[in-house]
Amino acid sequence: MNKENQDNLKSVTPLLDFFGRMKQRFTIRRCVILCILLALFIFFYNPTKIDVMFGAMPNNAIAAVYVNSLSKEWSGAMKNNILMGSASVIAKEDLSDLRTNEGIKWTLRLLTGKDSVVAAIDTNGDKQFDFGDGDYLAGTTSIGFRRRIMELLWHIKYVPGLGKLSTDGGIRYLDFSKHKVGPSPRNPVLALDVVDGILCVAFTANPEDLHDITKRVKTKQTTSDIFKATDEPWKLRSSNALPKNFMIWCRDFYGVCGISSLTEKSLEIRLLNANKEVHKFFENVGDFEELMLSPENISVQNVPVDNAVFFSVFNNRLLTAIEALTNSEKHPKKTIFKDNYIGSFSLLADQYSIDIMGKKIPSIHFSTTQTDFHIDSDILLLEPVADILKSSKRNSISASNWQKKELPPKAKNPFDFASAAIKFGAYAEQTDLLYKQGIASLNSVKSDMVLPETALSGAYTLGNMVEFFAEECGTSYFIGYCDLKKLSTSINLLQENLKLVTMFTNKIKKEQIQDFTTIALVVDKLAEAETLSVGVSRIEDKKLKHLLRTNQVYCLSINLK
Repeated sequence: MNKENQDNLKSVTPLLDFFGRMKQRFTIRRCVILCILLALFIFFYNPTKIDVMFGAMPNNAIAAVYVNSLSKEWSGAMKNNILMGSASVIAKEDLSDLRTNEGIKWTLRLLTGKDSVVAAIDTNGDKQFDFGDGDYLAGTTSIGFRRRIMELLWHIKYVPGLGKLSTDGGIRYLDFSKHKVGPSPRNPVLALDVVDGILCVAFTANPEDLHDITKRVKTKQTTSDIFKATDEPWKLRSSNALPKNFMIWCRDFYGVCGISSLTEKSLEIRLLNANKEVHKFFENVGDFEELMLSPENISVQNVPVDNAVFFSVFNNRLLTAIEALTNSEKHPKKTIFKDNYIGSFSLLADQYSIDIMGKKIPSIHFSTTQTDFHIDSDILLLEPVADILKSSKRNSISASNWQKKELPPKAKNPFDFASAAIKFGAYAEQTDLLYKQGIASLNSVKSDMVLPETALSGAYTLGNMVEFFAEECGTSYFIGYCDLKKLSTSINLLQENLKLVTMFTNKIKKEQIQDFTTIALVVDKLAEAETLSVGVSRIEDKKLKHLLRTNQVYCLSINLK
């Protein structure tokens, strides 16, 4: 054998060895098994048609929500004391029965998949959702490999764990009339069908409502007007602009709301707003970066964060908006505040508390970089407090550096309990850099020691928080922080004092007392969390490319921790 033949043989031998080994491994039996597995995979394979699921929602929807893992989130919601407690207070109804409702629990567990879309359908066009008027809930969910199993169960009219399916004109449904499921139709049913690998459902008193959903799936309809702010709403699932466990759309809101998982202790809510009116509101408003936010821009910069019940920093545009809302045609008021000045508002507890009828409540402090107020103006805090204090002492120094104090009058007789109970005063101070105003303890106002001039060693101050805002939230217009436990304690004390006040005056209406009581109860439920943070900011265009039908998006962020 010559050298050339030897080289050819060497090159062919590894290839022959490879095929020999493959022949030994892939026997006829193994090939048959692989073919069967491949056939089963093809038979059961059911990719998520997320665009079709969104397109299935009827055009007369007034609200819609995307949920990631509906069954898991429902269980998390039922275990969330903050959520259930707050919902019960707002709804003025005990919702604890939902926690023990096995029908809903097992329906969601057996029928829903990873992706679900649910919409509230307004059937009569009154722009209200009411089961009593024939409105219903429409839904679609991905069922993945369970498609064939669900189709079989649909044909045999039976779902293990849920029972027999009833029929009405060819429509299968589960009868929920024997289960208490909260506000629902008089005779609630869950009509269901599997179309193109998607489970379509309608929670309604009329099973035929399901036709509106299945027809849209079969004909591959475009998305409903409810998703008007987003061309392809399902793509928001891959965006970092908002939490993706829940995404909510409403008819009257040009944007989308994202909510984080209810299974976690912390909760994040974000509202992305692309409305033209909102853009117009912020169009000429400077953010914190433009206004050069720093600790020197607020009066409470040296106060430890641990002493704050509530703390906020904002552009004064917020105050001008509030003024516009409170002004009436009959009683117009002169606008006091101007845009593009930094403002801060704080409630301080502990050593900064004030005494009212023996109860300690937070002191109130406001400051702004807008310093061109008229010296004699009774503005903001002083205006309502002046009637109580009936000022007895004022002193003005100069136009650029002046002080103003409102102190309670001395008791005219031993039985003047009202004057004796007032142990706080109001102050105002103007410098070249800041205008400051507030309600603080009587002694601190008298001695001009309302707020600390220097920070305690090692303490994390509100000024440090402002520095963090400036570094991390340059495009923000409002930042708020709240200690919920301290706020709950303070509101409960105010509620007690409010009851005492109503004994001596009839100016406070019963409806106002009821509203305040509701707020107090909600805050009390929220107090199971430690802190609440709120922010208003602008999101950069690049982060929202192809997601919302605008390049101007403003974000409201709420965090419970």
